[in-house]
Amino acid sequence: MQQILSEDDEKTRAAEFSKVYNAHQKKLDGLAQIIKQYLKDRSFAQLSILKENDIDPTKGGTAARLCLDHYYRNFVLYDLVTYPVQYGTGAGEANIVKVFRVSPEDAKSIINERAPGEQRRKLAGRALMSFGAFLDQRWRKNDMLWGRLDGAERLISVLLPDEKDKKIRQDLIDEAHVSILTEEIRRGDVDEISQLLSNALAHSEPASEQARNLRAFVESLVAGKDLAPAMDAALRQCLSQPEEIWNYYKRKFEVDRSLDPDNAVRLISRATAITGKMLEGLAEKYHSENGKRVGAWVARLGTTFWNMIAIAVPQSLGNILFRHWLGLLYLFSAVVIIAGIAFQSVSPLGWQLLAATVSLHVLTFLVGDFIGGKHRWLRAARRFGILLVAGLIGFGAYFVLDRSLKFFSDQDRASIIGVITGFVMLVLLGFVEWRHWLKNFLRSPTTSFSYRLLGGLTIAIAVLVGTLIVIGPADMIGFEFSRAASIADPFKAHVGVDRLRIQLGLDFALIVAYATMLASYCVAGAKLFWERRENLAYRFQQDRQAARAQARTESNPAPTDAKDPIAKGSLRLKLFYALLVVGFAFAGLQWLAAIADASENIGLLLYLKDTPPPNFNGLELAYWSATVKFWLIAAGAIYAAIAFSFGAWKKLGERPTTLKPTEVGLRIVFVAVSLVYFGFSAYALFVCRPSPQQCSPQLLPEIWTRLFH
Repeated sequence: MQQILSEDDEKTRAAEFSKVYNAHQKKLDGLAQIIKQYLKDRSFAQLSILKENDIDPTKGGTAARLCLDHYYRNFVLYDLVTYPVQYGTGAGEANIVKVFRVSPEDAKSIINERAPGEQRRKLAGRALMSFGAFLDQRWRKNDMLWGRLDGAERLISVLLPDEKDKKIRQDLIDEAHVSILTEEIRRGDVDEISQLLSNALAHSEPASEQARNLRAFVESLVAGKDLAPAMDAALRQCLSQPEEIWNYYKRKFEVDRSLDPDNAVRLISRATAITGKMLEGLAEKYHSENGKRVGAWVARLGTTFWNMIAIAVPQSLGNILFRHWLGLLYLFSAVVIIAGIAFQSVSPLGWQLLAATVSLHVLTFLVGDFIGGKHRWLRAARRFGILLVAGLIGFGAYFVLDRSLKFFSDQDRASIIGVITGFVMLVLLGFVEWRHWLKNFLRSPTTSFSYRLLGGLTIAIAVLVGTLIVIGPADMIGFEFSRAASIADPFKAHVGVDRLRIQLGLDFALIVAYATMLASYCVAGAKLFWERRENLAYRFQQDRQAARAQARTESNPAPTDAKDPIAKGSLRLKLFYALLVVGFAFAGLQWLAAIADASENIGLLLYLKDTPPPNFNGLELAYWSATVKFWLIAAGAIYAAIAFSFGAWKKLGERPTTLKPTEVGLRIVFVAVSLVYFGFSAYALFVCRPSPQQCSPQLLPEIWTRLFH
């Protein structure tokens, strides 16, 4: 055949065919007879549909068998016609072929990644240019599970694409999802369930009902030998209501995209060492001495990092030995410093050794904090770094303007520009930090908060406020809003400079305390609103499922989107989402109020100096800083009051079996404290600011006397 088809024109191919046929005529005729015989005798082909037991006596079954028999017996004839047309020409397949993509974005039943405001993502392996699944077994299991869920949804959607089949399509998808999730739980072993419980305990508040239940279950596993019965009970509880698992994936699921810190830093150090050796090898290949040195230093950096990890892992052998030798270094530094009192030449050595020891301790401590997964000190270091960078930028702007620009040669203007620049950069960096904070919450929402912490902050601030009231003076707010020396000078002469300085110095402690308390109030209030949003979403989901179940039993069509309970409640859900964002924003603004309060104190302290800076009005700075401070405090306080009032009202509406009077009482206390702060800020803004010379606590008793006596 190859020899015949290799000829170009038809006549040549016909001549070549005749030549080949004449040479092999007898063999070809024999082959034709064999093929003809097999085409006539089809007893070797047994169709199961033609068996007697499978015969359907209905007319539809008979028609189907006749149709199948017709195409079966005449397949060769159809094939002789269609095959040359489809594959010998450019006609292609006669059937219409559609392309259906299977991706996480196309499967929208559980999590719709394209929905506005949806922050959750199904897959974890997308990290590191889709190579992330190689780094963590949990990510691989998560992605394979979502592959099954999304694959089942897309296959069912392909088979039932019409709008008229929407109800049965969604029912089949839900049934498939529940079956897949149930099967995943059945395959889970003791280690995986135990790890899941330990993770849940680690992320729960110690005093919460969830933590108590989980801890009791874990203790039952550890204490007794009946491990299997306890685990079977837990699994049976999960399997008895598989729809709850589906609801969890639909409402709360978010894959943990954080790598195991210990493994992550080991990979980083190993990659650094390998990169250094690769650079060193390339430099040696191309005879580059500079490249050799760079590669060697990179390799040394990776090795050093690896050794640091070995001593930073908490409770490891290297960590225990390192802490022992670190204590000896501290002791040796102290001995050298004490010896430096008698021998001045060794004193710098002791301080240098102490600084190196402290730096090494802090560095390994931060690495250990990262490996331990807590990140508390890392977050504190990052926020301190934000303040430091903002301050350096402000000082840098002051230096440039003071030294370089002639029209800003005046020290007063240069300092103001420096302060403004630093403040703007601080606000921008704070906004980035706040946005990161909000994204972390939305990625893994936790609605619990510590009542003990909020109560402790409230008591601490009450003690500080009482101390400042005892020190006095009582009409300090009028001094803050004095703005002019004609008002401030008599007040300063009456109270005394030393007393005012003590008051302003202690006020810095109050600034940190009340900013922490009000920010915590706002975050707790935002969590109360978010908890209500989750409850509403769950209730709407239950209503929709009940409507679908009723529609199935009554053979009615599924409710349309206009009647969908989630569609009806979407406005309320958006409202609570907006309240959450506003709460986190007000929490961040309380620290801006603290910065304004600190600026106000600095302005007043500069005014109280024996020789105040020339061309600098500290009273003006204090006036505007106090104005900003009280507006921000009023906004945060009224938000917290509304949120805790809402939370107390909702708590009182619960069933008596779940009602906790302590929580209700504390929420009411927080409402009262927030209203006190709001009233105090409103009094400062609308009474003291317009007339600071008349701003005195005696004004309120006078108003009370005039109204009620």
